Amino acid sequence: MAQLKDRYAAALIEISEESGQLGEYLEQVKAVYDALNRDECVQFLQHPHIPSAAKKQLFTSLFDGKISADIMGFLFLSVDKNRETLLIPALSAYIDMANKKLGRLEANVVSAAALSKQQLSRLQSVLTAKLQKQVEVKHSVDPGLIGGLYIHVDGRLIDCSIRTQLKRLRESMEGGVAT
Repeated sequence: MAQLKDRYAAALIEISEESGQLGEYLEQVKAVYDALNRDECVQFLQHPHIPSAAKKQLFTSLFDGKISADIMGFLFLSVDKNRETLLIPALSAYIDMANKKLGRLEANVVSAAALSKQQLSRLQSVLTAKLQKQVEVKHSVDPGLIGGLYIHVDGRLIDCSIRTQLKRLRESMEGGVAT
């Protein structure tokens, strides 16, 4: 299945490059991904008893006039081929492939408290300088971190959270105790 999602994503990359609209298609695919990657949409699209026409109507009502005919055709094809389970993974793979082709990276930043626009901008600048690629920062909040943050970017995890530091301290203390 992983190969098939990559083939679907690669085909969409090829179409977007041929049309000379890789950047525009990337933004459209991100919007489609964000809209469809919700539990209720995933359940609706993957439900075997919901007719294909209803699924296509969902795409039309959500995206008609907002995305290219190529991307809409991709969505319809996934339904026609009964590949709804591959839709979100293929869109995600497309986003990754397109970002690489455009020299961009996406950094997922999770912090214990909301970061200001200025902090996010500074973090983006630092990551862009360190990685020497344009970095887009996506931010979310997890109060369970207690304090600090972690960053997942380009297959790396930078963990500066208090939760992880406390866990390491506890493990080192448990490992050093003689029984």
